[in-house]
Amino acid sequence: MEKESKPRPREIKKDGFVVDTSALLSLESTKLLKSVTEIADLLIPAGVLKELEDISKQNDDLAKVAERVLKQEENIFIEHIENTKKIPFIQDADNECFNLAKKHNLTLITDDLKAIYHIADKVKTMYSTFFLVALIQSGALSKQKGLNLLEELRDMRSWENNIIYLKTKKSIQELKD
Repeated sequence: MEKESKPRPREIKKDGFVVDTSALLSLESTKLLKSVTEIADLLIPAGVLKELEDISKQNDDLAKVAERVLKQEENIFIEHIENTKKIPFIQDADNECFNLAKKHNLTLITDDLKAIYHIADKVKTMYSTFFLVALIQSGALSKQKGLNLLEELRDMRSWENNIIYLKTKKSIQELKD
Protein backbone atom coordinates (compact mmCIF):
# COMPACT_ATOMS: atom_id res chain seq x y z
CA MET A 1 0.00 0.00 0.00
CA GLU A 2 3.02 2.28 0.00
CA LYS A 3 2.29 5.45 -1.87
CA GLU A 4 4.66 7.77 -3.60
CA SER A 5 6.29 10.33 -1.35
CA LYS A 6 4.63 13.66 -1.12
CA PRO A 7 6.93 16.57 -1.80
CA ARG A 8 8.07 18.50 1.23
CA PRO A 9 6.68 22.04 1.22
CA ARG A 10 9.30 24.64 0.46
CA GLU A 11 8.26 26.63 3.48
CA ILE A 12 6.50 25.29 6.49
CA LYS A 13 3.19 27.11 6.62
CA LYS A 14 2.46 25.96 10.16
CA ASP A 15 4.74 24.78 12.91
CA GLY A 16 6.53 21.68 11.63
CA PHE A 17 7.39 18.52 13.51
CA VAL A 18 8.82 15.12 12.71
CA VAL A 19 6.54 12.49 14.24
CA ASP A 20 7.34 8.84 14.89
CA THR A 21 5.03 5.83 14.92
CA SER A 22 4.48 5.83 18.69
CA ALA A 23 3.40 9.48 18.67
CA LEU A 24 1.04 9.03 15.71
CA LEU A 25 -0.59 6.08 17.46
CA SER A 26 -0.97 8.08 20.66
CA LEU A 27 -2.46 11.08 18.87
CA GLU A 28 -4.97 8.95 16.98
CA SER A 29 -5.79 6.86 20.07
CA THR A 30 -7.39 10.04 21.40
CA LYS A 31 -8.67 11.00 17.93
CA LEU A 32 -6.63 14.21 18.05
CA LEU A 33 -4.50 13.59 14.95
CA LYS A 34 -6.82 15.53 12.62
CA SER A 35 -6.87 18.51 15.00
CA VAL A 36 -3.08 18.42 15.23
CA THR A 37 -2.65 18.36 11.45
CA GLU A 38 -4.81 21.48 11.26
CA ILE A 39 -2.37 23.42 13.45
CA ALA A 40 0.95 21.78 12.55
CA ASP A 41 2.75 20.26 9.57
CA LEU A 42 3.67 16.67 10.43
CA LEU A 43 6.55 15.03 8.61
CA ILE A 44 7.34 11.33 8.72
CA PRO A 45 9.96 9.17 7.05
CA ALA A 46 8.92 6.24 4.86
CA GLY A 47 9.94 3.85 7.66
CA VAL A 48 7.17 5.17 9.89
CA LEU A 49 4.63 4.59 7.12
CA LYS A 50 5.89 0.99 6.82
CA GLU A 51 5.60 0.46 10.59
CA LEU A 52 2.02 1.74 10.54
CA GLU A 53 1.17 -0.58 7.65
CA ASP A 54 2.68 -3.53 9.55
CA ILE A 55 0.78 -2.68 12.75
CA SER A 56 -2.48 -2.28 10.83
CA LYS A 57 -2.25 -5.94 9.75
CA GLN A 58 -2.54 -7.16 13.35
CA ASN A 59 -5.83 -8.05 14.97
CA ASP A 60 -6.05 -5.72 17.97
CA ASP A 61 -7.08 -2.23 19.04
CA LEU A 62 -3.73 -0.72 18.06
CA ALA A 63 -4.17 -2.12 14.54
CA LYS A 64 -7.45 -0.22 14.26
CA VAL A 65 -5.71 2.95 15.41
CA ALA A 66 -2.94 2.41 12.82
CA GLU A 67 -5.60 1.98 10.11
CA ARG A 68 -7.17 5.31 11.11
CA VAL A 69 -3.76 7.00 10.94
CA LEU A 70 -3.18 5.59 7.46
CA LYS A 71 -6.56 6.96 6.33
CA GLN A 72 -5.28 10.43 7.25
CA GLU A 73 -2.06 10.02 5.31
CA GLU A 74 -2.96 12.90 2.97
CA ASN A 75 -2.57 15.27 5.95
CA ILE A 76 0.97 14.10 6.69
CA PHE A 77 4.12 14.82 4.68
CA ILE A 78 6.23 11.75 3.87
CA GLU A 79 9.89 12.00 2.96
CA HIS A 80 12.34 9.27 2.02
CA ILE A 81 15.64 9.84 3.78
CA GLU A 82 18.96 8.07 4.08
CA ASN A 83 20.20 7.41 7.57
CA THR A 84 23.33 9.52 7.22
CA LYS A 85 23.92 9.30 10.95
CA LYS A 86 22.95 6.09 12.72
CA ILE A 87 22.26 6.18 16.43
CA PRO A 88 23.01 2.82 18.06
CA PHE A 89 20.35 0.97 20.04
CA ILE A 90 17.32 2.43 18.25
CA GLN A 91 15.29 1.03 15.36
CA ASP A 92 15.72 2.00 11.72
CA ALA A 93 12.50 4.07 11.56
CA ASP A 94 13.60 5.97 14.68
CA ASN A 95 16.95 6.64 13.02
CA GLU A 96 15.06 7.94 9.98
CA CYS A 97 13.04 10.24 12.25
CA PHE A 98 16.24 11.46 13.89
CA ASN A 99 17.88 12.17 10.52
CA LEU A 100 14.77 13.93 9.23
CA ALA A 101 14.56 16.12 12.34
CA LYS A 102 18.25 16.94 11.99
CA LYS A 103 17.98 17.68 8.25
CA HIS A 104 15.05 20.09 8.64
CA ASN A 105 15.97 21.38 12.12
CA LEU A 106 12.59 20.27 13.46
CA THR A 107 11.46 18.92 16.83
CA LEU A 108 10.96 15.16 16.95
CA ILE A 109 7.69 14.09 18.57
CA THR A 110 7.99 10.62 20.09
CA ASP A 111 6.62 8.54 22.93
CA ASP A 112 9.48 6.07 22.62
CA LEU A 113 11.42 6.54 25.85
CA LYS A 114 14.38 4.48 24.62
CA ALA A 115 14.70 6.66 21.51
CA ILE A 116 14.46 9.81 23.61
CA TYR A 117 17.23 8.55 25.87
CA HIS A 118 19.56 8.06 22.90
CA ILE A 119 18.75 11.18 20.85
CA ALA A 120 17.55 13.93 23.21
CA ASP A 121 21.02 15.48 23.34
CA LYS A 122 21.19 15.55 19.52
CA VAL A 123 17.76 16.92 18.47
CA LYS A 124 14.93 18.53 20.34
CA THR A 125 12.32 15.98 21.39
CA MET A 126 8.84 16.23 22.89
CA TYR A 127 6.12 13.77 23.79
CA SER A 128 2.95 13.52 21.68
CA THR A 129 1.03 14.90 24.65
CA PHE A 130 2.64 18.27 23.88
CA PHE A 131 -0.21 18.69 21.39
CA LEU A 132 -2.84 17.82 23.99
CA VAL A 133 -1.55 20.57 26.25
CA ALA A 134 -1.29 22.99 23.30
CA LEU A 135 -4.91 22.33 22.31
CA ILE A 136 -6.02 23.05 25.87
CA GLN A 137 -3.95 26.24 26.00
CA SER A 138 -5.43 27.41 22.69
CA GLY A 139 -8.96 26.86 23.95
CA ALA A 140 -9.70 24.13 21.39
CA LEU A 141 -10.12 21.67 24.30
CA SER A 142 -11.30 22.28 27.84
CA LYS A 143 -8.97 21.34 30.66
CA GLN A 144 -11.40 18.62 31.79
CA LYS A 145 -11.73 17.19 28.27
CA GLY A 146 -7.93 17.16 28.01
CA LEU A 147 -7.60 15.28 31.30
CA ASN A 148 -10.25 12.80 30.15
CA LEU A 149 -8.39 12.23 26.87
CA LEU A 150 -5.14 11.77 28.78
CA GLU A 151 -6.81 9.11 30.94
CA GLU A 152 -8.05 7.34 27.79
CA LEU A 153 -4.55 7.50 26.34
CA ARG A 154 -3.09 6.15 29.57
CA ASP A 155 -5.42 3.16 29.42
CA MET A 156 -4.95 2.52 25.71
CA ARG A 157 -1.15 2.76 25.86
CA SER A 158 -0.76 1.12 29.32
CA TRP A 159 0.84 4.26 30.75
CA GLU A 160 -0.35 3.93 34.38
CA ASN A 161 2.98 5.00 35.94
CA ASN A 162 4.63 6.16 32.73
CA ILE A 163 6.62 9.41 32.84
CA ILE A 164 4.74 10.76 29.81
CA TYR A 165 1.39 10.35 31.52
CA LEU A 166 2.59 11.67 34.88
CA LYS A 167 4.33 14.76 33.48
CA THR A 168 1.45 15.61 31.16
CA LYS A 169 -1.15 15.20 33.89
CA LYS A 170 0.84 17.56 36.10
CA SER A 171 1.19 20.09 33.25
CA ILE A 172 -2.54 20.05 32.56
CA GLN A 173 -3.46 20.34 36.23
CA GLU A 174 -1.19 23.38 36.51
CA LEU A 175 -2.98 25.18 33.67
CA LYS A 176 -5.33 27.95 34.68
CA ASP A 177 -9.03 27.22 34.23
